[in-house]
Amino acid sequence: MIPFLPGGVGAQQAMLVYVLRKTASAASVVAFGVGMQVGVTLIDLTVGVLALLISFRTLALRDALRASRRPV
Repeated sequence: MIPFLPGGVGAQQAMLVYVLRKTASAASVVAFGVGMQVGVTLIDLTVGVLALLISFRTLALRDALRASRRPV
């Protein structure tokens, strides 16, 4: 399977439907796959933002944005 969308969206759901075809309905498997994809994306986004804030040595987003705009 060749994913055409970022993060393998679509290909993962197709693989899940194929693998679980005898266990659950296609609709429930796709719903599960999309839900997991959204959950993982939100966790990745949260960890990424926290990593950026820590690297700027601030937990105030407004201060981090101000610091990024200052000339070096």
